[in-house]
Amino acid sequence: MSKFELLVREMRHAYDQRDWYAPLKPALEGLSAQQASWRPEGYGVNTIWETANHLLYYKRQLLHYLKGVEMSNCSQTNNETFKVDSPHDEEAWRQTVLQIEEVQQELLNIVGTKNDEDFDTLLADGDPMGNYISSLVRHDSFHTGQIIQLRKLQGSWPSKR
Repeated sequence: MSKFELLVREMRHAYDQRDWYAPLKPALEGLSAQQASWRPEGYGVNTIWETANHLLYYKRQLLHYLKGVEMSNCSQTNNETFKVDSPHDEEAWRQTVLQIEEVQQELLNIVGTKNDEDFDTLLADGDPMGNYISSLVRHDSFHTGQIIQLRKLQGSWPSKR
């Protein structure tokens, strides 16, 4: 198995294929905008939707790096990537989930064309391509755990899976 075949495998596990941990796609499925915007009272945590926007931002950033094009809003701070404009807009929430799916599939398609010689190619931010992709997988998995924890707290995650 090549390095990039392994990365594609890990990307799939983090997004839509269950492994040792639950993937992102089912963690976002079946939620209303209200559930995605829920924040436990008294806690300074990001909502599911805020976290989804954050994940989408960094997936888009990688996609732009891989395509060699500049990202129009790359000057955002990390905190700004969590922003939600209309927290009760069902269509906006649906579009966020759809955009994550589209960007994920495009990333899988591009990463699937890479070969081991590309692994150490530097991206626009100076990180080697393989390392950046691997970090993004871990980043997605970390935040997926946060999303699932919020769903458990609100009672929208099945007790047995």
